[in-house]
Amino acid sequence: MLAAAVASLVSTHASSSTTASRAVPFHSWNSPPTQAALSSWDGEEQTADVVGSIGRQMHLLPGLLTAEEMAALHAAAVRCQAYDADEPDSVDKAPTFQAHIFEGGEPRLAELAALLAPIIETRLLPYVRAKFGCPDACVADGLLRRYRAEERTSLALHYDVEALATAILPLSVQQGEEEGGGEGSGNGRGDGDPAAAAALGTTTTYSGGLFVQGGPSRGCRRYVRFPRQGDVLVHQFDLMHGVEVGGGTRYAIALWFSDSPASRAAGRAPWVLAAAEAGNADAQFLMATFCAQGRFGTPLDEAAATEWLERGAAQGHAVSQLGLGRHRLGQGDAVAAAASFRAAAEQRHVEAEYSLALFYLDGIGVERSVAQARRWFTAAASQGGEYGEAASLELEELRSL
Repeated sequence: MLAAAVASLVSTHASSSTTASRAVPFHSWNSPPTQAALSSWDGEEQTADVVGSIGRQMHLLPGLLTAEEMAALHAAAVRCQAYDADEPDSVDKAPTFQAHIFEGGEPRLAELAALLAPIIETRLLPYVRAKFGCPDACVADGLLRRYRAEERTSLALHYDVEALATAILPLSVQQGEEEGGGEGSGNGRGDGDPAAAAALGTTTTYSGGLFVQGGPSRGCRRYVRFPRQGDVLVHQFDLMHGVEVGGGTRYAIALWFSDSPASRAAGRAPWVLAAAEAGNADAQFLMATFCAQGRFGTPLDEAAATEWLERGAAQGHAVSQLGLGRHRLGQGDAVAAAASFRAAAEQRHVEAEYSLALFYLDGIGVERSVAQARRWFTAAASQGGEYGEAASLELEELRSL
C-alpha cells in the first residue's frame, strides 16, 4: 500500500508534466566565477542558491571543457547510433532516446568513454572528491541524451537518487532567451544562432533545456543558464531537476558519481541515509521510498517508510506531506489524508492542490464545499502542467453546473 503511495512521487514533485503555458525564467548565478577554495582542485566555480530551497546549491564549472573537446564530443554524439527508442525511462516510462556511455563504471561506448576519460580523471573526479568530501568517489554511470521534436523534448522533475553527485555537460548551444524572457537571459553565445554554433564546433542549438526547482511551487522553477562553451553543472542527489526543450535539438551528457567503488558494486546509495539522519527532508522522503520498495540495499520495511515520511512531513516537506496523505487515504483515514494534502497545497504543490479540490468537491475527509473546490482547482490550474490542465477541466465542469 505504501509503496504505491510513494512510487510515482519521485518524479512528480510539484508537477507531473513539464508542459505548461507559463514561461520559465533563467536562474541567476550569485557571483562571477572565482577560484574554488578547494585544496586538491585547481579551477574556477560559480555557485547559486537554488530558488525556493533552503541551503541547496548548484555549482557551475565555467569553461571546464576546451573548444576542441566540445567539438569532438558533439561530433561523437551526432554520429552515435545507440540511442534507445525502446528502453522506458525510469522517470516517465517514455522511450529514453539515451545511450549508456558507462554502466557500473564500465565503458559501453568506446569513443565517448575515451574522450571523457581525461576530463573525468583530471578535472571532474578531483572536483567531486574535494567538494563533497569523498576521497573514494568514482564514476558510476554516464548517459548521453538526445532531445528533439520527433523523439522526446522533456524529462519530468526528478531526483538523481543513484548519484552522490551529478555532472551535466551540455554539448549543444543554448539559446539566450526562453519564450517570455526571464531574469538574466542573455548568455553571450550568439543566442543560439546556427552560425555561432558552427563557430563553436557544434551544429545544434536549442531553447530551454535543463531546469531546477527548489520548492513545491512551479513558480520557483528556473532554467539553468550555461553562459560559456564547455561549462559543466554539478549538483547533488537532492536537487530536483528536469528538462524541457522548447525548440531545436539538445545533446547532453550526464555523469553520475558514487561515493565509492563498493557502493557502486552493491547498488547502494548510503549518502541518502546519511543525509536523512542528519535532517535533510528530501533525503527523508527518499528513504521512505527506499524502505517502501526495498531498493538500493534497503530492506522492505513499511513501518520505517512511514516513519521517514512522517519525519519529512513534520519539517514541512511538501512531497512527503503528499505521500503521507496518499498513504493515510490508502489506510482509510480520509480526514488525516485531507490534512496532509492541505499542508502540501498551502505550499503550492500542484498535485496536492488538485487532490484537495477533489476532496472538497466530493466531501472526502472534509465538509463538502464547491467554493473551496473551486478555490483549489483555480490554484492548481494557475500552475499548469498535467494537474493544472486537469484542474482547468474541472473548473469548466463547475461553470456548467
